[in-house]
Amino acid sequence: MDDRDLEAIEWHDGTLETISVSPGTLVFKFSECFVYRKRAPEIYDVETCESRLALLNLVELRIVGVIDSEAEVSDCTILSEQDPMSLSDLLAGSRSGHLELVLTNSSTVHATFGSARLELIPPYTFLEIWEGPLVSDD
Repeated sequence: MDDRDLEAIEWHDGTLETISVSPGTLVFKFSECFVYRKRAPEIYDVETCESRLALLNLVELRIVGVIDSEAEVSDCTILSEQDPMSLSDLLAGSRSGHLELVLTNSSTVHATFGSARLELIPPYTFLEIWEGPLVSDD
């Protein structure tokens, strides 16, 4: 399969496995996230996979609450200036921005960074077909 036909990523209901912090770097390992693979106009395969999101050149990091292993994601927003970063931007290695991650236990991670890089880790597991427009704030 080719990642070029991936249109969007959905963090909601995904599973955060670990967070690693080292000087200037924050790495999230997700044991499950959801991606939308385009089949035809407004028809997508919804698939799950593992992923790793690295935030580099950290400017600010604030963690509120307890981050449990295998925590479920309630919401995740990744912005560059005021615009959401696209999946293709994250896969290519994006410019500076801000991340806000909210877990279902109300814990939050806020980070301002110099660049971000997303790695999707096969295999992809098919879940369902989505018909309609994609509305994404990720």
